[in-house]
Amino acid sequence: MKKRLIFLILVSMINTECCQAEVSAEFSITWMEKDEIEKAEYSNGVRSDSQFQVGSIAKLMCTVAIFELFEREESITLESSLSQLLPHIVTPAFDVVKLKHVLQNTSGLSDELVIQSKKNAELQNMSLSSSEAAGRFLNEDLLFAPGTRFDYNLTNWVLVQAILEHQFKDNITSILENTLFKPAKLKETTVFSGLVDHQNYISPMGSTRPIPDFVTCAGGVISSSRDLLRFSQFIVKNYPHVLFNSETIEQGSNLYAYGGRAKILTTNEWHQILISWQSGSNGSFRAFVGYEPNTGSGISVLTNDGDDALIEEVRSTWVNRLLMNRFEAN
Repeated sequence: MKKRLIFLILVSMINTECCQAEVSAEFSITWMEKDEIEKAEYSNGVRSDSQFQVGSIAKLMCTVAIFELFEREESITLESSLSQLLPHIVTPAFDVVKLKHVLQNTSGLSDELVIQSKKNAELQNMSLSSSEAAGRFLNEDLLFAPGTRFDYNLTNWVLVQAILEHQFKDNITSILENTLFKPAKLKETTVFSGLVDHQNYISPMGSTRPIPDFVTCAGGVISSSRDLLRFSQFIVKNYPHVLFNSETIEQGSNLYAYGGRAKILTTNEWHQILISWQSGSNGSFRAFVGYEPNTGSGISVLTNDGDDALIEEVRSTWVNRLLMNRFEAN
């Protein structure tokens, strides 16, 4: 890993000195032990409060807002139908699709956002309310019975945002600020739309997709590596049932719950370690944050160069440390 870090730092320094117009390879890594920041590693152009796009980790953030909605509106539950939650959109499909189905990506709805965007790239630059988008990107013909298959579908998260904004009667920026960013003390995390223009924002080395206003819950958030660890602590301690529940779906070596993933590690003694395991991407941005609640151990990595190697290497080091610590404890 050290060779990789040195290489990226050198690339960053070279690009900064001789090619000011070019974007350099940057990274931000934060390690946590016993629920305290243990150490941080940054490339040349990054500070502790630098912000990267976090991609699909925004889905889990919006899921926290949904669970906060349950606290405010007792009539709304995971079993609520989309017809109840978005009554202004009339379609038979919404009578059978429940809130839990869109959070689990098992709704059976086709991913019309992606389908239509491939035909018309200008859709990515359109200004639509989430309610308008929910109606526009709706195909009433279900691909499968809700709850019977997993389908990683961006349109589900247009619907989640529409539900939040309709039920809270507020915009998604304010909703996330009040339900998550402020309570979790995420001072370096914020919503964006289109192309990002923030003072602490790290630009991508390659291309990224613009994020329209109505797709915030699918990827419209920027954050720092240390804020992602604070987020992991907050959700595991306040909303553990979001990630660890009886309806978790097996997806390869991971478990998909509501808006995010968990992972089970098995030691040589067949003891299991259950951890939060979140990742996201948009173009050349890559993000990962893992957190093990029993020991307060975590790792967060953000990069802008489109290369998964650094994340994989750091993640592997962290997992091996977890397994070794558990083995020695037993």
